[in-house]
Amino acid sequence: SLLDGRLLLETDAYAIRWDDQIVRSIGQLGAVLNVNAGRTSSHGVEGSFEFRPTTAWTLRGGASWNRSEYDAYMFPLIGAIGGNPDLSGKPLQYSPKWTANLAAMRTFAIGEWTGYVRGDAQYRDRMAAVQTATATVPASTRVNLHTGVRRGPFEVTVWVDNVFDDDAASAALFLTDPATVFEFATGQRPGRQLFQPLVSAPVPRTFGVGLRYSF
Repeated sequence: SLLDGRLLLETDAYAIRWDDQIVRSIGQLGAVLNVNAGRTSSHGVEGSFEFRPTTAWTLRGGASWNRSEYDAYMFPLIGAIGGNPDLSGKPLQYSPKWTANLAAMRTFAIGEWTGYVRGDAQYRDRMAAVQTATATVPASTRVNLHTGVRRGPFEVTVWVDNVFDDDAASAALFLTDPATVFEFATGQRPGRQLFQPLVSAPVPRTFGVGLRYSF
């Protein structure tokens, strides 16, 4: 706590070792198995701040750096299709290396009304969507703007989310396809599709006007 409490800072560092991690494997007939056969290490730093330079302004922000990777993970099926089954050193799924956020808000008076303007931004680095890290969810930056006025129980707001219409997918994962595995096992088809991707579409730019009354 600095500047007579107008500036607050927080930071930390961490190191995590995860033994006997439950990881995915594929049986000889294509069944998906969960086995305690993985080991992962994660370490990083993160920090945040809140600064109130005046009674009208509030600034908040934070950032983190994270490195999570498999120390030991053998996925035999990858070797069967010509890849390297040893996934040691691959990044852990859904663990972005960098994240950051920043927000600013200003309040002001309009006669008997109190107004505010707030902007915020979030950044997320790309992250692996599959164990081999050969498919990734792209990096994303979202900016939002909100403004409004309030008086007593009334509040009117105008807002825009995802101002720059960032179109990066929000998430992705790979699912097994039991139908094609069954067809392969029963000799109905020469090959099998083990996984099929499922991608979550991003929320596009949206905007609106709101009216609120508090009882």
